[in-house]
Amino acid sequence: MRSRRLALAPALVAFVGLTGCFGVVKIPANLNIDPTKTSKLTIDFLGTPVVIPLHGGIQGEFDANLANLLTPKGILATVKGDAITLAGESAKIFTLDTGTLCIGQNPDDPTVGTALINLVKGSSADIHFGGLATSTLIAQLVPSGTVALGVDADDVPLKIDISKLLKLQIDGAISTDVVTTGTIPDDVPLLAGSSFTLEAHLVSAQKPSNDPLLADCQAFFDSL
Repeated sequence: MRSRRLALAPALVAFVGLTGCFGVVKIPANLNIDPTKTSKLTIDFLGTPVVIPLHGGIQGEFDANLANLLTPKGILATVKGDAITLAGESAKIFTLDTGTLCIGQNPDDPTVGTALINLVKGSSADIHFGGLATSTLIAQLVPSGTVALGVDADDVPLKIDISKLLKLQIDGAISTDVVTTGTIPDDVPLLAGSSFTLEAHLVSAQKPSNDPLLADCQAFFDSL
């Protein structure tokens, strides 16, 4: 393992030369739902799971401090979510159709976090996800037409393909599996107090997701 890291060192130095110099660099990041895996929002409604498959992704930025790139301390990065574009397939709550679930960035609750990128010990991130959701059912239940979904995910493992990054191949270079839980606010009729689980399998890409279901939510995304 040690010899492999030493062999990577010259290439990593070259990578630093391509991205600028040692210090803080801003790296745009699209983390899209991995189409080869099932990402979903599961709502526990009176003991019955309501499963909503998810599509789309998160667009943001890593501000990475490259000063510690080649040390055991790793790279400290801050994570900023510029936009959330998630769409959930319509599901049924008993006889009620939810309609397409649209989740965007909550302007009053930024998506932020920190990441430690460590080539020796492995990489991980702590992320606060600030989402705002709507659907035809939510619009009927809530006067504002939206529900805030704020959740925290800690120690989320990051899988990093260094060989792809060194070739500046963003697609598939970073992937992560996020599972986190929360509770629907008490002011939401019918669903108040219901617990939910968000399971998202994300992979980096040069462009945001263009999943067809996102078209149902575009007007909502544009309004945020």
